[in-house]
Amino acid sequence: MSRLPEDDPATTVTREQWVMPLLRSLGYEPIYTAKAEVVEGQTYAISHRAEPGENKPPVHIIGSRVRLEQRPPSGIPRLSAHALVQEYLNHTEHLWAVVTNGLRWRLLRDSSLMTRLTYVEFDLEQILNGENFAEFGLFYRLFHRSRLPESMDDADECLLEFYHQESLQQGGRVRDRLRDGVESALKILGTGFLQHPQSQSLREKFEAGTLTEVAYYRQLLMLIYRLLFLMVAESRNLLLSTDDPEKIRIYREYYSIERLRALVERQTWRREGFQDLWQGLRVTFQLFDENWRGQVLGLSPLDGDLFGSDTLRDLDGCAIDNHDLILALRQLSLYEQKSQLRRVNYGALDVEELGSVYESLLEFHPQVKVGSRESGVG
Repeated sequence: MSRLPEDDPATTVTREQWVMPLLRSLGYEPIYTAKAEVVEGQTYAISHRAEPGENKPPVHIIGSRVRLEQRPPSGIPRLSAHALVQEYLNHTEHLWAVVTNGLRWRLLRDSSLMTRLTYVEFDLEQILNGENFAEFGLFYRLFHRSRLPESMDDADECLLEFYHQESLQQGGRVRDRLRDGVESALKILGTGFLQHPQSQSLREKFEAGTLTEVAYYRQLLMLIYRLLFLMVAESRNLLLSTDDPEKIRIYREYYSIERLRALVERQTWRREGFQDLWQGLRVTFQLFDENWRGQVLGLSPLDGDLFGSDTLRDLDGCAIDNHDLILALRQLSLYEQKSQLRRVNYGALDVEELGSVYESLLEFHPQVKVGSRESGVG
């Protein structure tokens, strides 16, 4: 590789010396496609097929010096390798394809979601250098020829499609459970705030008519959505814009929602009368308000009203017992499957899925009971 000119993408070396032998060991009989295919007036120069035959799964191989999402400076081909294969899948009857530069390997599926890249990727260079045999085993099982369709005719019967459909069904079940969990969390939080001895001002607002059930419910929804937003952002490492390990440690150990999720997973929580978790959570929220206090920790600024200092105006001056807050977070963080508690993987949830959960709750009509003996939300 070092002998090649700097502007050489190393396509031939990558294909002949590395990718082709590896594909053969995975059960492929890769055949070079010399002529670009024309579909609906557009040309698609897909380099190979999994084996001889036009209806066999596409396998596109580029040089190791070119990123899969990088469009060549020359403009030929017209799209990056990833975009080229994705567009080809979307305009043909092929369902699955492989695209690789030898270092990174991606499985692509026919998809109309072109607003962002969606794929399964393995960084084979990192896996081999780190001697991560477990991940290589997973790579082998997913990329083996037996997992892809035999041809276009049986694409919906291959193992990859079975895995895909199963994951969609599981995602739907998780989404439904999350919706139920959010509903339960709303009731727990609403009742917990109203019943706490230090929330007298909140109860007085209801009795005086200055706070309505709908306004209270909207603030509870905003609180829930703050928690969901932070759990998603933390799961995807989107909040911290710094590489300073000390700042990262401080946020994760003292301010993150992940810290609270770890507490939630403890088996038992007793009602001890403390409400320090809520006060700590308020400090976390303040890191993201319009004053951007989180800048000192390298946190990314968040515009909008979600973390505005006036968004939870009636809740900020109240209190909620640690026990109630933990129970509510437990509803958001865990779900039961086959008699086992599992973590909600917020990193894998789409924004649309979270939005559908939130929108379904907007139609609810809260009922608030405030009295001398018992207060609550139903």
